[in-house]
Amino acid sequence: MSSKILVIDDHKETLELITLVLQKQGFRVKNAHSGQEGLAIANEFIPDLILLDVMMPDMDGFTVCRTVRQTEVISDTPIILLTAKSQPDEKWEGFEAGATDYLIKPTNAEELNRRVSAILSNQTKKESPAKPAGGSATVMTMSPFARSQMTVFIGACGGCGTTTTAINTAFAHAITEQTLLVDLDMVQGHVGMYLNQKVTHGMNSLAEGIPMNVGGQLANNIDRVSPNLSVLPAKANFDSQMAMMGEKHLPSLVEAMHSRGESIIIDGGCGIHDGNRSVIERADQVVLCVRPDRVSLASARELIPSINATILPTCLLHVVLVSIGPSAKLPKEKIEGYLGATITASLNIPLATLAKAANNGRPIILTEPDGDTTKQFRNLAEKVAKL
Repeated sequence: MSSKILVIDDHKETLELITLVLQKQGFRVKNAHSGQEGLAIANEFIPDLILLDVMMPDMDGFTVCRTVRQTEVISDTPIILLTAKSQPDEKWEGFEAGATDYLIKPTNAEELNRRVSAILSNQTKKESPAKPAGGSATVMTMSPFARSQMTVFIGACGGCGTTTTAINTAFAHAITEQTLLVDLDMVQGHVGMYLNQKVTHGMNSLAEGIPMNVGGQLANNIDRVSPNLSVLPAKANFDSQMAMMGEKHLPSLVEAMHSRGESIIIDGGCGIHDGNRSVIERADQVVLCVRPDRVSLASARELIPSINATILPTCLLHVVLVSIGPSAKLPKEKIEGYLGATITASLNIPLATLAKAANNGRPIILTEPDGDTTKQFRNLAEKVAKL
């Protein structure tokens, strides 16, 4: 039997369009034009999924969401919030209210279908501990957000080993998990260079298109480099002659990446800027790469408050010390006291190891699979990128 979906939206055209898209996929769909009407229908229809608009006049989506979670017969129903806004505070409020996932409007049909299918496929039935007389009851459980985990790597300044750390963490993570490695540094395009890729498409091609078409074009711009690892590269763009991924494209890109169901690891370049801010706002984890020297530590000290002000309350910030070649041995406790942050990991990368990997066009963990540096990257992957 096909799944039942309830769509609640006060905008008539949006309601009709979403209903049509879902019906074409064989779902049984009912719709409501207000929060009150939606709650009444939900109690009778008992949907498998609710698509819920946030901005409605009589009762907003957050209130509806909280009410659903307090209503026994539908309390476990997954809810996708639909909104034209993408502010971190609003997203956090939605999750606090009990939302399962979040979709930014406008969204295309392919993206909507993927997200709906992903959530429905993540539902599993388990027997309720309390069995009513005359039979057994089942309740629906699912993964907390039915979405991928997204980890963004950024550098406190140039030369912090951000790309090296992101690449090797992604390859380490891909040993056990399907992983998508994304190059968001659209000026240098170092991921493709490090992996010796001839980049003919990727991030820049997506930036040339219409924002709402990003989801449909994503797969065409991704390269699979191993059974568990895909790469979305970027071309070097030092003269700014090619299109750059901007604020209009990034929300659609994030939604499209999540719909693939892979763990997402992003090389975000240095600091926070217009080319990575909206991705950092949506991150589950941010890894700040810092060299153990005066300039890098001072930059990190200035940057950390900005990161904390940008990320969601649920996002974890990891500070990683990256030493490339000989470097001063500064006490970890003093660095943490200076930064006002805990050091998650310390990486020590010999120059010879880095040069060997770069010359081979392969990450360190493949160039020296049994080396000490590889062990450090695998430990880092377990700490910051494992679901």
